Amino acid sequence: MSRGTGARPSPPPPASDPPAAPAAAESLATSEADAQEVKERIDAGEPVLLLDVRNPAETTQGVIEGAVLIPLPLLAERWEELTDANETVCYSASGIRSLQAARFLREKRLFNPTSLSGGLGPWAAAGGAPVSPARRCAWSGSLWRASRPTVSTAALSSPCPARIAG
Repeated sequence: MSRGTGARPSPPPPASDPPAAPAAAESLATSEADAQEVKERIDAGEPVLLLDVRNPAETTQGVIEGAVLIPLPLLAERWEELTDANETVCYSASGIRSLQAARFLREKRLFNPTSLSGGLGPWAAAGGAPVSPARRCAWSGSLWRASRPTVSTAALSSPCPARIAG
């Protein structure tokens, strides 16, 4: 009886995992928030901090009520003002700068920073009407929030109010 050549069939290759998604795509997938969902959550009273990262001149066109206003160029020196937030949703005009802000805040290990997908356009489409900022801040370093145009006496005497009364 002859024995063959002794060659054994090779075992099948191990099952491979699907290719990993590029880091940039994975980062975008986990850092964007839908405007309709964010608006519904805020309307329901959930503690979501909105962060407007637009430049001061852009905020004259309106801001989302209750938003904290820190322009993107100042975020690196002022990000610690946001550490107590349960969740932060950054927004800008079109969503590009807010993606950068959310990525930066993730690097700083803040809890769940995201970017409002598409910026203010989808927010308005979801029924979110921007309000006029009651007073423009010189962006000199204090945290302030946009609210309805009712301003407290303390806010009127402050060059950059800590909070505008609503």
